[in-house]
Amino acid sequence: MQDEKFVIRTALNCISHTKSVETKSSEESDFCMEMNVRNDRKLVEIWLSNGEKENPMTRMDINGICDKYKKQNYLVAVFESGSENLFQNTLDLLVYNRKRTAEKEVRERKPEYALQ
Repeated sequence: MQDEKFVIRTALNCISHTKSVETKSSEESDFCMEMNVRNDRKLVEIWLSNGEKENPMTRMDINGICDKYKKQNYLVAVFESGSENLFQNTLDLLVYNRKRTAEKEVRERKPEYALQ
């Protein structure tokens, strides 16, 4: 569950930063892999559907893309569609983060209350 939360958090961070993005689509096959190249951050995002992530040809394409961009010192991130409920997992992540933030605030205030 923690890995899924990290993936969702990472995806949400990426979605919120959309400046200078070059988007490419590969429509040579039945699939339409989405690739965002963020030159300002030296980052390549590849988004795969459930069908694409199971396709061996797509995997070969991704390996070639990774090799090309890693030679240019880009970080390549591949995001794969999951099978779990996105809404519920996002809700769980938000609740978890809010609880963690509240606990941190209490810990930081504890020494303040001890002096009174």
